[in-house]
Amino acid sequence: MNGRASVWLLLTIVISLLVASPPHLAAGSSPVSVREQNVVIPTYEAGPPEPNPMFYFGRASQGAEGRIYPYPLYDKLTDKKVDHTYKMVYLENEYIRIGILPEIGGRILGGR
Repeated sequence: MNGRASVWLLLTIVISLLVASPPHLAAGSSPVSVREQNVVIPTYEAGPPEPNPMFYFGRASQGAEGRIYPYPLYDKLTDKKVDHTYKMVYLENEYIRIGILPEIGGRILGGR
């Protein structure tokens, strides 16, 4: 499953959890809201790509051969921390609020 599909699956699950209300509440008494907000998060910059590409990792887990060529391998972070602005999507109702960062693979950054 690619990153975009997993983000949509995660959003579908979260929205279904937010819409579901306890049985003692009437349907529609707990409105669900979705909003976007820009947040600034300190982020370490990625280093330069590996100049010598790997053609084969040698792993054979579930048929995955690990081919990454011709894509560069970015696996090093620098010591330089900069403030980066990300788009945060909040899904909330009166019981729960979940913050998701779609720009970095749909990671859940916070919830309450």
